[in-house]
Amino acid sequence: NSGLKVKTVKKHVNLLYSILENATKQRIIHDNPVKLVEKLRPEESLKNFLNTEEASLLCQKVTDSQLEIPVKLALLLGLRRGEVLGLKWDHIDFASATVRIVNTRTEAGHDIIEKRPKTDSSIRVLRICDSLLSALKKHKKFQESVFERMGTRTNFVCTMDNGKPFDPNYLSECFKNFEIKEGLKPVRFHDLRHSFASIANDAGTSMRDISSAMGHSN
Repeated sequence: NSGLKVKTVKKHVNLLYSILENATKQRIIHDNPVKLVEKLRPEESLKNFLNTEEASLLCQKVTDSQLEIPVKLALLLGLRRGEVLGLKWDHIDFASATVRIVNTRTEAGHDIIEKRPKTDSSIRVLRICDSLLSALKKHKKFQESVFERMGTRTNFVCTMDNGKPFDPNYLSECFKNFEIKEGLKPVRFHDLRHSFASIANDAGTSMRDISSAMGHSN
């Protein structure tokens, strides 16, 4: 009733269950009362996504803005937000036009956490299309000029106009505000990944190849 999502409530319930189950083993209490809690039904999740025309319009609108690279990485490669923000220049091979997805950057409370992708199948090598490759090269040059001017430096690909890496939640907020300002179809940043899958499916790409590109475990 406090407005928490079912997923969050489940995490709290699981934590309480573990604590009190341990207490029963140590005979501090006789039984674990959390066992009596009814299981919550998963929330209905409506998948929202862009079609080819809407995706093309978004790519045009974000060009030359600080959102260009994060948006195009998610939309053209199907990356998760953490994978987008965890990407480093060392992971990109311009000669072979490929990118290695081996790192994520997420937010937990007030902390920014950098770690490996959540599953082995999420670690993958993807081909970069010509338009994205050109955008990355252009962004790298711009980033270098910002570093020289600001006196700071980072190896992360996705940085704001001041040269600092995006905070995950701030990126989502900036994207939402950008959509409102430009009058674009409202989708979440994560929905860009859904859009990648939908557009690839419409183009006749096999489910196996789409799943592999997106780093699904099955």
